Amino acid sequence: MQSEKKILLVDDRPETLGVFLRKFKEKQIEIDWVETLDSAVDYIKNNSGEIAGIIIDLHIHGISKVARFEQFFEVSINKGQSLGLFLREKYPKLKYFYLSNVTGSYSRPTTLPEGEKELIFSKAETSPDKLIELCREYFNFQHTD
Repeated sequence: MQSEKKILLVDDRPETLGVFLRKFKEKQIEIDWVETLDSAVDYIKNNSGEIAGIIIDLHIHGISKVARFEQFFEVSINKGQSLGLFLREKYPKLKYFYLSNVTGSYSRPTTLPEGEKELIFSKAETSPDKLIELCREYFNFQHTD
């Protein structure tokens, strides 16, 4: 059964995604992938109603429109977190979490409300089946096999 909404994957290193992308394809889950933060912003602006949730890598190279969020919120964050801050401000109903090889580099934004947390998962410790389970749980993703 095809899902109504897509999952957006934002990661600049496709070589780290193969096993995940194959599992999504095998389960017939529609997933779109972009490599840059600017591509992600453009995709979100044009498709926000079609997105079930967004999976963001913490470390994405390059300069971006959303990099200003690092300066605006006066926090030292990585590029992936800039996208998370952008989503919190501009698209608060869109759910996201981080999937990264370097989870220890996450810095809690000072603007994150007390008691609220952002979700971060390790690529190395998250199986493809677990990632699909996380999407179902956190994105309220209704795909069934």
